[in-house]
Amino acid sequence: LATVMDAERSDPMVRMKAANVARICEAKFDELATEVPEQAQKLRKVLAGMVMERYVSDVCSTMKVVAVGAGTKIVSEPALANAKGEVVVDCHAEILCRRAFLRYLYDQLEACVSGGESAILERRRGSMGKYCLRNGVSFHLYISTNPCGDAAVFRDESRAHSNRASRGKARVKVDAGMGGPLASNYQEDARFVAMSCSDKIARWNYLGLQGTLLSVFLEPLYLESVTVGNDFNYEHNYRALYNRLVGTEVRRPYSLHCPTLNTVSLQFTERSAGTPDYAVNWTEGDEKIEMIKCTTGKNRDETLLVSRICKKELFRRYLRLKEESMPPSKRRKLNDTGASALCYSQAKAEASEHGEAKRVFCESFRERCGSVWLSNAERHRLNSFFIED
Repeated sequence: LATVMDAERSDPMVRMKAANVARICEAKFDELATEVPEQAQKLRKVLAGMVMERYVSDVCSTMKVVAVGAGTKIVSEPALANAKGEVVVDCHAEILCRRAFLRYLYDQLEACVSGGESAILERRRGSMGKYCLRNGVSFHLYISTNPCGDAAVFRDESRAHSNRASRGKARVKVDAGMGGPLASNYQEDARFVAMSCSDKIARWNYLGLQGTLLSVFLEPLYLESVTVGNDFNYEHNYRALYNRLVGTEVRRPYSLHCPTLNTVSLQFTERSAGTPDYAVNWTEGDEKIEMIKCTTGKNRDETLLVSRICKKELFRRYLRLKEESMPPSKRRKLNDTGASALCYSQAKAEASEHGEAKRVFCESFRERCGSVWLSNAERHRLNSFFIED
């Protein structure tokens, strides 16, 4: 571990790239937040951004922000009643950013299947027609502070030698109050919880950022780096996001990846001590940010109601992409039977390769992190919905 830490910290190019990732993410948020000046200070409490880097030569690259998320809460359990895929359950910044990033991937794939060209994707020969990243393209995640869970709970050096037995363990977010360890015998009648951001990023480092549905079209897409702002501790982030899962079985094309871990010492605008009532997301190409009410997981704008990053809206794009990628003859047959006849859970089950890799990950997580992976989709039947129109 010491060798890895020394190598990454001593490389000036790594430090320069991390500083640039943080700078452009913070600048993008400042630009977007001018639309909601009354909320801007609270909204920046925790910020996450996804940066696309593309090398234009062996030594020169360009960077741009393609997705942003800001937020600190999860919804309360009553909001899940009859959710039908319309509720964004987890409104923490990293999770919102990744969901916004999925919209960016859909934009790129839609360009590919419509006969256009994607700036980041190309079809790889011999990979069952799936798309992969072009050479020289990579993605970097910025988080303004440690991801909640295992990476954050031990950041206080005064506690560095306490509770060693709980290091690396699964942790959860709670709908009201502070999160904590997830016991192996978690009771179904406990308060509504969600897996911590540390746990979710660790899962992305094995299963990829693209998720289940997009795995039908994409090879696994992994983070090149994670840059953390405030209170960064290399040892705890390295363990939480990667090292505690070392030894997880490889299921090609899925395997555990370790992104480069960085921190920055830039001075940003002071963040509010208050807790924001809203969360925000933005994807490249959007005219403005979207604000989500944290109590409901839905759009603040009651004329729109559902968020553009909720499961239903992303599923709608998946069905459209699936149809557009078919030959005309199969597309006519699909129109006759109705694409909306496919349930969200059935669509996920069809991605069998990703499903098997997820099973391997969950077994490894239970063994190494002391708990089953808690799925609210299963506990609250959040995946049992159709597209009705």
